[in-house]
Amino acid sequence: MKHKLLAGLDIAVESICYTLLTYLLLSALFSMKHSLLYIPLMALYTVITGQYLRGLEKHIPRAWLRWLLLAVCFGAVLAVAATVGYLRMEFVPFAA
Repeated sequence: MKHKLLAGLDIAVESICYTLLTYLLLSALFSMKHSLLYIPLMALYTVITGQYLRGLEKHIPRAWLRWLLLAVCFGAVLAVAATVGYLRMEFVPFAA
């Protein structure tokens, strides 16, 4: 019982961290869509999503449950973005 509780807590913490990180990364992607940084940020988003799914493999053996949890996290990101909006991220040049 204790093992299942710890596994559930681990999944919850990973999902919350993934959701927050994805929100920040998608805000950066949206802010810099006309910049060259868009390409590495999109690659980073792909890698982070793959690492999240790979990290869930040790706790959730069925693939469809992992994909369902990923969809729930993506829905949470969309809900936050719809209510709060996105964070504007810009590069401010250093004063000379």
